[in-house]
Amino acid sequence: MYFRCGECWASTWVDDSDAPVSRVSCESCSRTYDLPAAMVLRQTRKERHEQALARADSDGFDLPTAYSVVLGILSLEQAQGHCHVPTPRRSRADYDRAFGPAIAAGRMTVKQACERGKRVGYAREIMKHHDLPERVAFQIADNETSLGEAIRRCNAAKERARQEELTRKSPEPAPNALPRRLVVGALCAVVLVSVVVTFSILRGTQVEGSATLPGIEVAETEARTEAPAPMTVGKPVRRQAPLVRVTTDDDGRVTKISGSDPAAILRAYCKTEPSFGILTPLEITSAVPPYPGIRLGILRDSDRIEQRYAVRIRKDRRTRQWMVGNGSQPIVPIRAPTLPEDARRIPVH
Repeated sequence: MYFRCGECWASTWVDDSDAPVSRVSCESCSRTYDLPAAMVLRQTRKERHEQALARADSDGFDLPTAYSVVLGILSLEQAQGHCHVPTPRRSRADYDRAFGPAIAAGRMTVKQACERGKRVGYAREIMKHHDLPERVAFQIADNETSLGEAIRRCNAAKERARQEELTRKSPEPAPNALPRRLVVGALCAVVLVSVVVTFSILRGTQVEGSATLPGIEVAETEARTEAPAPMTVGKPVRRQAPLVRVTTDDDGRVTKISGSDPAAILRAYCKTEPSFGILTPLEITSAVPPYPGIRLGILRDSDRIEQRYAVRIRKDRRTRQWMVGNGSQPIVPIRAPTLPEDARRIPVH
């Protein structure tokens, strides 16, 4: 999990996969916090994440701030006060007046409005990166709904529309129509019988003037032996999707993913990892610095859309399979490095 320091306001990662921690230290300013409130947290990592996420949704905090409030590092007043701009004159000058109704309704603080800049530009960025309708993007900009909930609703609506379109376009079979395979098989049988009969007639005509009966028997035997084999109808070959194997621990955290394609591994990680927000795969790039057999899977977390993250995907020389993780510890993405201009980049959809 990430918690936010009350001294320098920096966020720090703490591994709480085994049990709730009782003491944490800030990586930026080295301040240490005792966590008496940690014992009241739920036991599994997923349940602790849901508890902090509920606090973030109810108070409009980001996830590290919500963890700090739940753990007792920050009080609710401190978390809210950090988002407050000191003077009214600076507030009027710094935030877009279009955020005024949301601030008046209590859904947004003045600090959040200042950080988001222009309301229209912020909504357009959400539309561009997450393929959301304009109405939904403005709801997210005004804190009327969270980004994760909006994406889930839009994906469900798209799936319903796709199913309705498939149902509308699929033709209904005729009541007395014969199956296609049965018709093809019958035609093949008719052709085969015609070939055998024609061949037998031709062979019988050639042997008709023979002097002895054994010659006729030999011709009949040859006709039976040289009859062509039955024809078969080939089935279309379907290209199978790359196989991916996902390994998780007792808490549902992903510890290892292996497969034949780095893009399939990145999609599987974003789909199965439960400890973050909605993860979106972006692209596969070369390592920084470049190294044979190593790729970077670039992704975006819906809880921190302004930051890109990466997972290191390597190729096993023995099995010739691509993999990420060691199978014993959860996979934790890192901040994506700055890529050089000549880096090889393959988009992942």
